[in-house]
Amino acid sequence: MPPPEVNPGAVVWRTELPPRNPQSGDVWMCPADGKAMVLVGPGPFRRGSREGQGQGDECPLTSVRLDGFWIDRTEVTNGEYRAFVDETGHAKSPHWAVAAFAGPDQPVVCVTWEDALAYATWAGKRLPTEAEWEKAARGTDGRLYPWGNQWDTDGAQRCNFADCNTKYPWSDPLSDDGYRRTAPVGSYPEGASPYGCLDMLGNAAEWCWDWYGADYYSQSPTWNPQGPATGEYRIWRGGSWYTPASFLSTTFRDLSLPSPGSHSVVGFRCVREAE
Repeated sequence: MPPPEVNPGAVVWRTELPPRNPQSGDVWMCPADGKAMVLVGPGPFRRGSREGQGQGDECPLTSVRLDGFWIDRTEVTNGEYRAFVDETGHAKSPHWAVAAFAGPDQPVVCVTWEDALAYATWAGKRLPTEAEWEKAARGTDGRLYPWGNQWDTDGAQRCNFADCNTKYPWSDPLSDDGYRRTAPVGSYPEGASPYGCLDMLGNAAEWCWDWYGADYYSQSPTWNPQGPATGEYRIWRGGSWYTPASFLSTTFRDLSLPSPGSHSVVGFRCVREAE
């Protein structure tokens, strides 16, 4: 199933290189891997959570300024990752042997941070910084979810999370998002971010560039933060089909060893600098 149509009014660019002087929300069809990328324009946004509102490592709430960047509108799919594997000989995802995760339009999962980086490099892109991921997910107004500040009965129609289909003790027995495992990317257009990014919460968690630092927010630069210089764990963001609703937000941070660091819940999307 292809992703739904782009936002009405968005300009769709089909050029070899990213266009000059685009507007936030415009779409560029990257020729290297055929993916639609949306522009997140330069400027500040509100990163993190107020004290007492989020996990400790999400604090403090600060204003962070980023340069403009393009970000994949959807997570990288099995079909897109297979094209990379076929061309380069890179290792396949082990979960291609599991039917519940192997559909061509489902997000590729069970990839390490190094796998994600290798794909991004092949496509002429890179992995998003944690700050870039968060701005793409929440916009500039500090919203808790890509669609706003309320998780209500519509939550099941806006993302893929641990609902009645997942059948774990932490699952929501009253919500039904329609999928037991990962969903085809773009299955929840009502959950789009302010820039038009899809599946920023749930479905597959997403690797970011940064090393994890529990107190990084209190000491990071406020212009294009890149994360700590060193570390043991890499960041992933957004939660997955396995994540309960209580841990799905635009601010929640999670982490894993970069290698082996492959899980049935983790995939990725890529970014590229704007011209």
